[in-house]
Amino acid sequence: MQTHNENSLTVLKKEKEGVEAIRHIKDLLVNIQKLRGNSNLFGILYIHSDTAEVEVYKENINLLIGQLGRSFSVLDDLLGSNSALSGIDKELKRLEGDLEKFHSNVFDITVRHFDEYSKYARTTINLMIDIADRSFLLAETDEHQAVLLN
Repeated sequence: MQTHNENSLTVLKKEKEGVEAIRHIKDLLVNIQKLRGNSNLFGILYIHSDTAEVEVYKENINLLIGQLGRSFSVLDDLLGSNSALSGIDKELKRLEGDLEKFHSNVFDITVRHFDEYSKYARTTINLMIDIADRSFLLAETDEHQAVLLN
C-alpha cells in the first residue's frame, strides 16, 4: 500500500505527463487549424488571383505540413515512454495516417478541405480530452483515488 505522499506524487507525475502531452497536441491542433485556413485561402486565390500569390500560399501550406510531421514525431517519443497514455499513440498514428493520405493530393482543391481539416481538429480535441481524463486533470473522484491505490 502506498502512503499518502506516494499517492500524491503519483498523481502529480501523471498530471505533469498529461499537461506535457496536451501542450504538444494543442500545437498539433493549431497547425491543423492553420492548414484549414490556408487551404481555404489557397482555394479562393486559385480561382481569383495571380499565380505568384497562389504559390506563396502553396509554399506556406507545405511548411505547415512539415511542422505537422515534426509535431507527430515529438508526440510519438513522448507517448511511447508513457504507459498511462498508451492507446493514445495508436489514435495519433491513425490521425497521422489520415492526414498523410489527405495531403498526398492536398493541392487538388475541393470543397472537402475545410470539412476534412475540421474533422481532424475534432479528433485532436477528443485526444486532448482523453489524455486529460487519463492524467487525472478533469476531476478528482473516488474512482481517481481507487486507481491510485492499485
